[in-house]
Amino acid sequence: MLRPLMIEKNIINTISKFNKDLEKKYGKNSNDYQRYAISYTDTAKMITKAFGDIINSITFILIAFSAISLLVSSVMIGILIYVSVVERTKEIGILRALGSRKEGRVENIQCRSWNSRIYIGRSRCCCSYSAYSSY
Repeated sequence: MLRPLMIEKNIINTISKFNKDLEKKYGKNSNDYQRYAISYTDTAKMITKAFGDIINSITFILIAFSAISLLVSSVMIGILIYVSVVERTKEIGILRALGSRKEGRVENIQCRSWNSRIYIGRSRCCCSYSAYSSY
């Protein structure tokens, strides 16, 4: 059994042999050669290659968008961390000026972080419950 690639090569070889015989008989620039010559085009291969090129360009565009969004999100995370550190630094400075103990400041910061974690966890549970309960 012949493979499709071998069949295609055989067809192309047969067509080129036929065209060479026509060229010998009529000459390459004659009207009869232009009239009887056979040209082989594989439209399925051309369409597949065109769609492949389109998909590759779309993939490149999506990769560029994702890279830009990752860069912007990392910058925003850095800004949020910076603002948080500046606020905490000011808060710790004010608490120290008022004469609070070190343990009290640490407990205050830990209590706030635990409260925010609990709030975020509860809000995630509520959002996921409301999203899945609609199905």
